Amino acid sequence: MSTKEWLVLIILGFLVEVSTTADPIQILNSSIAVASEGDPWQDMTSDNVNDGIVDYRRTVEKCGCCAALRRPSWVQLTLDKTYLVEKIQIFGRKYDTSFQQFHDIKLSLGRQDQTLKNEAFTTKNQSFAMTILTPPREVDTVRVSDVTQQFDYMTICEIMIYRQADCTPGKYSANCSKECHCLSGPCESVTGNCVTATCKDGWRGLACNETCNPGTFGSNCTNICNCVSNLTCNHYDGGCPNNKCAAGWTHANCSVACNPSTFGSNCSNICICHNNATCYHVDGSCTNNQCAAGWTHDNCSVACKAGFYGQGCSMDCHCDTCHHVNGSCFGSIQCHDGFRMENGFCTNMLEELVLTENRLLTRTTTWPESQRILITMTAFKCQTRRTTLL
Repeated sequence: MSTKEWLVLIILGFLVEVSTTADPIQILNSSIAVASEGDPWQDMTSDNVNDGIVDYRRTVEKCGCCAALRRPSWVQLTLDKTYLVEKIQIFGRKYDTSFQQFHDIKLSLGRQDQTLKNEAFTTKNQSFAMTILTPPREVDTVRVSDVTQQFDYMTICEIMIYRQADCTPGKYSANCSKECHCLSGPCESVTGNCVTATCKDGWRGLACNETCNPGTFGSNCTNICNCVSNLTCNHYDGGCPNNKCAAGWTHANCSVACNPSTFGSNCSNICICHNNATCYHVDGSCTNNQCAAGWTHDNCSVACKAGFYGQGCSMDCHCDTCHHVNGSCFGSIQCHDGFRMENGFCTNMLEELVLTENRLLTRTTTWPESQRILITMTAFKCQTRRTTLL
């Protein structure tokens, strides 16, 4: 890489760093409450540390902008909420250094629900002290104290607290190091909680920084993955590995059931239910387990066993091999005893004789007696033949 190219990269890196680093923002005085311990000197009460005036009149007698508290003493600033505090500045009287105003002062900070911890000053002299927190820290309480009694008063003119600059949308926490996935709007700078309390698809939690539980995806993680072998799908769009859906499901995210009358893997199987009813799209089972004529098994995918056919495979075709739906003996040479082949079906010879007999007897009721005797003799022959068959 040439020198010129290296120089371009260095300049770009510098510009990126500058663009992503913002100055801390002072927390408003109106967002701070002040409390103290220690008797004030005249009107130099603790409220003066939060009045926005820094050594305005410069002299002790006419200052009126500082707090002077008899040691041992402390002054505490409580913020209206938790901030990511980056810098704390403490100002004293500029031209009255002989009063030892900052002698042995200590800085403590933290959160009200925790024990305050002492923090060393980054910079400190007789009239100014500062602490820079790296990285910024979650703080809602700042206390400056001096428990010694070597000098009469601890004098502080102003305490300024600076918070971390706002993160870009989608970022929060110290140095904007964490991500939130809010559907719209920013998230809270400390906790990451979404202002709209609504996450983007595939995310959950107050800060919308937790992916959906395995097996779920989409808006509020309310959709169920339908991947083959119960594999986990993509948490935001439901896509399955290799686009392989579980049995009974289709579409890009396997969220659409098979079309009516199909089921199973890739929706490639045909439902075989009674009266062409729709089956369950996953396993092909029919309502009330009613299969179409000629079929059986849990999902009606198995033809009737040899020798049977029809609804529920309950009918005997009276030959060794027949069609499982209509009972035709297309694969058999002959019928079982008592049956004969007629138009491809094995019919009951006994039933045919009974029908013939009944037809003959019914038609003779109005015939002359000589003809009825002839018919009766014919019917007797049929009866005799039927008895032989039995």
